Amino acid sequence: MGNLTLAAGVLALTLYSLVLGVLGIVRWARHRLRGGARSPLKPIWRRVAGLPLLLWPVAIAAMVPNWLDAVERARTMRTMADIRRIATAVERYAVDHNAYPVARSMDELAAILEPTYIDSLPRRDQWGHPYRYSTRDVQASGPQEYLIISLGSDGLTEPYEPWGYPRGATVDYRSDIVYSQGAFVRYPEGRCC
Repeated sequence: MGNLTLAAGVLALTLYSLVLGVLGIVRWARHRLRGGARSPLKPIWRRVAGLPLLLWPVAIAAMVPNWLDAVERARTMRTMADIRRIATAVERYAVDHNAYPVARSMDELAAILEPTYIDSLPRRDQWGHPYRYSTRDVQASGPQEYLIISLGSDGLTEPYEPWGYPRGATVDYRSDIVYSQGAFVRYPEGRCC
């Protein structure tokens, strides 16, 4: 719906500008053919300048939500790509050690994984919030499950126990992005309508 509104607004402004341009040229040509006075005519677009001033805010109002949604979508996609990079390094470590690395912070995790499993471990998401990493023991050999969390655009922890996040996509960019065991558990997809 937003893209349709944006296209309609741009089309209306384009057609309006085109009509004003054609009317101005026709008026100028008619004046020249009649041999009118030497003083220049006041262009038609100056006489009805109020209408474009009313149309531009409508077009801008249609574009701003789409632009903000695109910015949030780009940040989300980049954050999800960073989380996949972290998870790949964690999985590579687990192949060599038969357990996931144990770390209380991203700096500790970076000390374990860099440079053998990843060149540079992302420590913050695209909103500037630190990633969260945790493991839990399932077997005596060491942690067999891991969780990587981004707090989303609002930077607030959702009221769920780390291993109890509801599964599936959300439409809210403020939602946490959660990755575990090779798949996203929770992630935003953007506006639904």
